[in-house]
Amino acid sequence: TCPVSNTACSDISSSSQTAVLNHHLVTSNTNDLDKDLIRFFTIHSSFLNFLVINARSLLNKISTLKTIALLAKPSLIFVTETWCSSSVTGSELAIQDYMLYRGNREYRRGGGCLMYVSVCFSSSRINDEILDKIPESVWISVNTQNYSLLFGCINRTLNTSTTADNTINNAFVHTSALNYNAKVIAGDFNLPRIDWNYIKMHCWTQCVHSPTRYNNILDLVFCHDVTPLSLQVSEELKTSDHKMILCALPFNTNFSHTNNRKLRITRQYGDDKNVDWNLLHALLSCSDWDNVFLSDCLTEALDIFYQINDLCLDSIAPIRISNIIKSNDLYIPLRYRKKLRRLQKLNAIKEEVSAMDSSFKIQNSVRLFSKRLKPSWNSDIPCILRDGILINDHNIIGDLFSDLFANSGEPLDDTEVEMINLSTYYMESVTFTYDNICKSIRSLRTSSSCGVDGLASIYFKLGGPNMPLILLILFDLSLTAGTYPSRWKTSYICPRFKSGDRTNLHNYRPIKITSVISRIMEKIVCDKISDHLLSEKLISNFQNGFLKTRSCMTCHFEVFNLIFTERSLGHLVLVLYLDIHRHQIVKINSTLSKAEPVASGVIQGSVLGPLLFIAYVNDICKCFSMEKPFLYADDLKIVYSFPPHEFAQTFCSVTAELNKVAVWCSKWKLDLNASKCGWICFGDKRLNFDLLINGSKLSRLQSVVDLGLRYSYDLSFTEQ
Repeated sequence: TCPVSNTACSDISSSSQTAVLNHHLVTSNTNDLDKDLIRFFTIHSSFLNFLVINARSLLNKISTLKTIALLAKPSLIFVTETWCSSSVTGSELAIQDYMLYRGNREYRRGGGCLMYVSVCFSSSRINDEILDKIPESVWISVNTQNYSLLFGCINRTLNTSTTADNTINNAFVHTSALNYNAKVIAGDFNLPRIDWNYIKMHCWTQCVHSPTRYNNILDLVFCHDVTPLSLQVSEELKTSDHKMILCALPFNTNFSHTNNRKLRITRQYGDDKNVDWNLLHALLSCSDWDNVFLSDCLTEALDIFYQINDLCLDSIAPIRISNIIKSNDLYIPLRYRKKLRRLQKLNAIKEEVSAMDSSFKIQNSVRLFSKRLKPSWNSDIPCILRDGILINDHNIIGDLFSDLFANSGEPLDDTEVEMINLSTYYMESVTFTYDNICKSIRSLRTSSSCGVDGLASIYFKLGGPNMPLILLILFDLSLTAGTYPSRWKTSYICPRFKSGDRTNLHNYRPIKITSVISRIMEKIVCDKISDHLLSEKLISNFQNGFLKTRSCMTCHFEVFNLIFTERSLGHLVLVLYLDIHRHQIVKINSTLSKAEPVASGVIQGSVLGPLLFIAYVNDICKCFSMEKPFLYADDLKIVYSFPPHEFAQTFCSVTAELNKVAVWCSKWKLDLNASKCGWICFGDKRLNFDLLINGSKLSRLQSVVDLGLRYSYDLSFTEQ
């Protein structure tokens, strides 16, 4: 079992101790609840929403229903088969902050229905002689600021007479003519053999199309003059064999905002006033981790881990819902908005400088500002041009990016490739320890941004001494089972703008946002593999990317030193720049695309991917025997130096080595990005010739940006 510190609970306040007790009470009531239910009502909390339940004895489930009302806070709750008569008092069925309307079954057991309506709304029972004829039904009106709505709940038994069915049909006809903005009738109708896709009566539409009991659709929702914003069939409630129905209607419950607002749902990590980290330590210590430590199944242990953590997060970092306010003004990209602010500041001192000097300073300031400013994540993509049509729906844009990024790599075939034995030494295994997990957690950047699993790095960094121990158990289970959980593989992909037209899909690169747990694990594995590769000298000395003691600066220094040395000897220096084309859920603002598997490639943002990539391309250096190559991840440059009179001989050598590179890339299933390949000659700008690789001509460059530094043909470094 998980060791618990003797002082863990004594260090927190009495109010926090009460929260720990409440945590266990809520745990017992919510273990049977579907997390999607609470998530659904949280997401749609700004809209009028309701829950339809077939209770099969409400008294046995009233505590669970009260928990749902407390956590999910639906606007209305429809309950059928309450099995309640007038002998059951209203106090036994009452739920805090809800009005109760009952439709009991008298004289025999079972049946009955009722409705709960939040006190946030003005509601009243409808007295109508036609509707009153329907047994076991409740009819109410609900008024919002702008709308008057009718809701009905019906419990129709399986052996209902023809007369009773005619009464129900008359009620549908009658209510369709009543003066309400919209009408909704829901309940258990026990009509399993009707295909509702082909039936519409008196402008009523049946909206439930998934089975609610076994393979039958028995619980129905009829709508008139309104289309549900979202409708979902959830899991069964406790011992009931009917599934619950969750529905949201397009009527905003926040009267101060319009119906078209978007929501951002986050946890309140960043506000220290809302987070009690001592309480988190106590909750983690007091939680039941026995099943995690004793389990031999990684999936089972992982499910328990996330369940306990969700409950802890609900206690220390409540969910916060905020508006995403989108202005209707003309869209101006961030770079140009900052440029405008800069120009406004310079305008204040325009009388103190001359016009020419002011213009020169503005141009240079804007250039430096745009070059050196850390690029934004470009999460706000206003529109994308697709087949001549501008698309501004973020769901469609997310799916387009998802398809592009998932299918950008060439499909891998089953062709056998040559195995290269680089060393007789090999790394037998990776060992996870409490210390190296703590070290990996400390290296995380403190952030409240969450991955797909909903856990942020700040949660692990401030989660107390028990968190590394829990992760140690999960990592050992993963290593022992030889599996990597699918929820750790799933990641958000944020499109990041590179250059060119912002409406072109191909001008964005994917940035991967993985779960924090996977980054902790990959960091440990990455350090072990890196140490092994360097100690056994398995990585070429020409590689400068993603390795200890090597960086952009070391690569720049070596290249710069070589070029100046050769130029001081009067030699020409020819540099080839080759770029290997590198080949997930896409997230645009708060919109998620459909999930797509990625078959191959290295996406920017991965921890272990870059190291594996540089090991994969390590032997490309063997293609060059005449001159010296320099590698930084997938960026390759080859420096050739020669006296001017040996140009012809050097040209033949360059051509031969480019052919070797083309053969190597074809063998190892990699493509060269021809649009980013080129060559530059230092010492003679008049020199001009054609270099080809895979039939594509390499462009002649007058200047080139190499790892953030611009080199010009005359090495002046004035254009930065």
